[in-house]
Amino acid sequence: MGLGAGEYLSAASNNATALKVLIPPLGHYYFHTQKLLVEKTLMGGTTFDQWTTSNNKCANRTKLTVKDPSNIVLPYQLLKLSTWSLLLAYPDATTYPNMSQTAHWLGDGTVSIDAKCTGMPGYTPGTSSQMLTATSTFYIRNSSNPTLNVNQAVGGVPGTTYSNYMSYVDGAVGFGSTRCQVALP
Repeated sequence: MGLGAGEYLSAASNNATALKVLIPPLGHYYFHTQKLLVEKTLMGGTTFDQWTTSNNKCANRTKLTVKDPSNIVLPYQLLKLSTWSLLLAYPDATTYPNMSQTAHWLGDGTVSIDAKCTGMPGYTPGTSSQMLTATSTFYIRNSSNPTLNVNQAVGGVPGTTYSNYMSYVDGAVGFGSTRCQVALP
């Protein structure tokens, strides 16, 4: 009986437990505790894509992970806000410069601008777009339906020097770049 792929046996003890180790594919970073495989670079470089375009770039990719006794296919998805926090803490997980100055669409779902921004210093309800520098927040409402929930982005605000902002933006606006992750079981 041998060891399976990705299993290594320590010589420290005859009673050692087999340890499974993921070796990330080229161009990826693995966050072991969170079981996340994250691409180190932007898909297609810095872009100003609509949210659906970015989401589809990730969704149209698949990562095949071999797991005994069968193979499991896991989908790529847009970065999550919790992953962004990890990336800020681990610079080696990113291979492009000025990550926090580039807008990245997030896959965390849509939110209400009013619910997120009410109570923030300088927030003016009903304004179509606003830069709230005290909280590093930016938003753009849907022009035909201002109360519609919007998508989330993080990083820079295009056309400005602001970095590491949380943005709430109508997904139809060409705003962010694409970076993908895979959540492992």
